[in-house]
Amino acid sequence: GVQTCALPISGLQCSQALGAGPRTTRSGAASMASKTLSDAVRGGAVAREYDPYADMEIIEDTNTADVVRKLAAIDLGHNRCHQITEDAPPDVDPFALVKEELAPLSREVRSQLEAQHESLTDASQHFFGAGNTREGKRVRPVIVLLMGRATQDASAAEDVLEGNADRQRRLAAITEIIHTASLIHDDVLDAADTRRGGLAVHKKHSNQAAVLSGDFLLARASVALAKLRRTQVVREMAKSLEALVQGELMQLKSSEEERLSLEYYLTKSYCKTASLMAFSCKSAALLSGHELKSEVTVAA
Repeated sequence: GVQTCALPISGLQCSQALGAGPRTTRSGAASMASKTLSDAVRGGAVAREYDPYADMEIIEDTNTADVVRKLAAIDLGHNRCHQITEDAPPDVDPFALVKEELAPLSREVRSQLEAQHESLTDASQHFFGAGNTREGKRVRPVIVLLMGRATQDASAAEDVLEGNADRQRRLAAITEIIHTASLIHDDVLDAADTRRGGLAVHKKHSNQAAVLSGDFLLARASVALAKLRRTQVVREMAKSLEALVQGELMQLKSSEEERLSLEYYLTKSYCKTASLMAFSCKSAALLSGHELKSEVTVAA
């Protein structure tokens, strides 16, 4: 069940090695692992423990343009309760609805971004400091928190609801960390001088420090994702990271003809901006206990 991955410029492609074998239940895998270990001890040999998830495709082969077309083709009209072009704006402040959950976000994120090197810590925490200018609007965490509320099963037990809500709050923070990492890297690629009314990270420190701090943010986001203990959520959020890289490459390597193509523009915009929102909302629904292909998850 060994899996191999290759990362060409066109995108991620993962393939399963030959001889992976059939899937095994967790109880069966535990028995096999125990027997393998016992045999190894008796024979004095070194053996690897059987991994029931080794044959799982972590990243699926995807064509981003196809993804955009399929998303555009989905009709969710039966779920719509508000028409932007016809109805008056709703009298509700989405930020106020999740104000309490959003308030400690920066503080909690900063606690996860302590590095041994002071300059790395400072660069990584640059957009999670005091003051609204640096922190930005926090649109993505707000969307994740609202989607978490909208997809919760009100009939579930109280402890289940609290556990789901806690994981969704952590997902909101993870989403903002990933977004911030993409901003830091984007400013380096674009040679931007400012971000959110202040110096860009690479201007305050250096290009090398900015790249490393962005990498550090992505690493800490990955650790936080693993701590959610939801394999499917990790897979979906990994796809958003793939899309972010694809979007940057599309912007850097586009030809004049591609820059004039509306489909190319929409695909690049999906990769650079919409994909993280889409997969975060999908993950919020998964954390509410819905199946991957359920109507609720698809709508999210």
